[in-house]
Parts: sequence; C-alpha cells; structure tokens
Amino acid sequence: DCSWSDLVMASGRQVVHEEMHRLVPGATRSRSPAAEEGDNEDGAMSQTVRLTQTCVFVVVIAVLAMFTLHLMRPDPKAEAPSPRERVVLPEPPLERPPSPPAEAEESASLDSNRVNETECYYAYDGLPKEDCFCQRANNKACRDMPCSCPNGCDAHLTWRHKHSTTFKNLKVAVGCVSQDPTGLLTVPESHFQDIRYLKTWCPTGSHIIMAEMLRESFITYRLILGRGAVRQCVHSAGRVSQQWLHLHTFCADGVLDGMPSGPENAWCGTMRDVSQADALAESVMQWAEHLYGVASGHLPDSCMDMGCQIRGLGGRCSCSADCARFSNCCRDYRNVCPFR
Repeated sequence: DCSWSDLVMASGRQVVHEEMHRLVPGATRSRSPAAEEGDNEDGAMSQTVRLTQTCVFVVVIAVLAMFTLHLMRPDPKAEAPSPRERVVLPEPPLERPPSPPAEAEESASLDSNRVNETECYYAYDGLPKEDCFCQRANNKACRDMPCSCPNGCDAHLTWRHKHSTTFKNLKVAVGCVSQDPTGLLTVPESHFQDIRYLKTWCPTGSHIIMAEMLRESFITYRLILGRGAVRQCVHSAGRVSQQWLHLHTFCADGVLDGMPSGPENAWCGTMRDVSQADALAESVMQWAEHLYGVASGHLPDSCMDMGCQIRGLGGRCSCSADCARFSNCCRDYRNVCPFR
C-alpha cells in the first residue's frame, strides 16, 4: 500500500542515512549490533521507498494521461458549426457530355413534329370530287366554297388539329358491347386520295401525319364518346368509298364499314393509350409499304419510282390511266405501265 505518511517517513530516513555515509565514510565498518539492526531496518525501508516511488510515478503518469486526453477531447458545442459557419464542399465534377444550346434543343423538338409543307401539303384540285371532305379537312382550296356536306359545315361539328380534322361519321359501328356505336373520321388537311398517296407524296412526313391522326382521334373519341379502348382502321387504296384519306375510329369490339378485315382490304389496330400513336403509325406505314412498295425517301418523278395507277400531285407527272388526257404522263409511262 502506498500512503503519503509512509512516503514522507521513508524518504526522511533514507536522506539521513545517506548523509551519514557521506560525512563519516567509515561509520559502516565498525558498528554495534544495534547499528547493524538499524541498517537492516533502513534497507527494508529503502525497498519500501522505491516501491512507493514507483507507485507515485505510475499515479502521476496516469493523471497526466487523463488530463491530456481531456484536453484533446473536442468540445461538443463546437463540433457542429452553425449554418452560417458550416462550409459545404462542392461535389466532385461528373463527366457528362456537353448539353446542346437551348436553341438547338428547341429546333430538334420542332423538327420531330414538323411536316415539310412544300413537300406534303397539296391543295384540292377537284380530282376526284370530294368537296365535303375538302371542306371538313379545312384544305385551303375549299375554305371559300359553299358548304356541300349533308349535315352542314358548322365549326361545332369538327375538331381541328395541327395537320388534320376529326368529325363524326354518318355510319355507326355494330357489335359494340359497352361503348357508344358512333364512329369518328379523321382526315388530313392536305389532299391525299388514300394511304398510297400519303406514302408516295409525303415520304418524309407520312409518319408524323398518321401519328397525329391516330393520337387526336383517340383524344377526341374520349372527349365526346367516353373512355376505353378504340379500334383504329384505314382502308387500302382500292377499297375506299371516299377519295380522301381518312382514319376510322370506333368501339374496340365493333365492326364498321366492313372493318376489320384482311390486310389487303384494311389495316386495323386497337389503341388503349395515347402513347401508342407513334408505334401504330409505324405499323400503318409498314403495311402500306408492304402493299405499294417501300417509300423512296424523295418525291418520285417516274413510274418506276411511284408505280402505276397513281396521279402526280403538285404539278408532277402522273402514271394513272388518264394521264394522256391531261398530258402529264411520266416519260417512262408507256414502258412501265403499257397495259395498265
């Protein structure tokens, strides 16, 4: 045990003993038994002193270590700086491709939905005669004509879109289980006689026009007739009753104007969401290419490009049977379409 009283007494005795040896060097050579006994007692005391000093040293070191740790401990109040003092380091930069200018993004967005008016807009020339559809389509050649539609040409009968118009069909669908049997027709503003004319005379904009017709007819159907899936159908070129391209929209489980039927007669698809418009438009144009050849990507100027039994639009040459009457046959007409 290490106590402060023992420490002081032992230290005093040790100092006296060492001082005597220094002053009287021979004092330890001739001693009495009592002195020898005192020396033994002093030796034992010296061991006690050393032990005590060791204990004191350990205690002092421990106290100093605890004090040092206390000084090194961070102040909890200073650990979280105030919002004003807190420094926020920026995130390391990420490698991203440079963003295009805002003008470029806007231009790309517009181009994706823009139809080349010079290439894809054709004024109605009266051939074949479809004055009512021309007026409903709002084609520029018919805007000043008197109305020729049996149920009128009032604005409330039509729903106009960017490149097309939707109106109610005079015919109704049969077999509609839970939906209104009323059918809708959607026509492009530009005069395309049928799906073949759209593919041939609007090679770069046909998909955009068809996607709009599908999308807007679906939205209009839900607006005026109710929700649910719809059936979208397009006649093939030889099966149309009206010589102006039109899209039929009616109940999903119904039949209208002989559709759905085989692919040689019509294309039909079921549309459940407006997001399907682009995919369905792609399907329509692939069907048209299967029937009438792959679109060339440019406006044709020969029967080899456009095929036979088709008129030229916009003052271009024709490969139809009446081209000789109008003196606008393509140069290769007699070679490519001699028996047409």
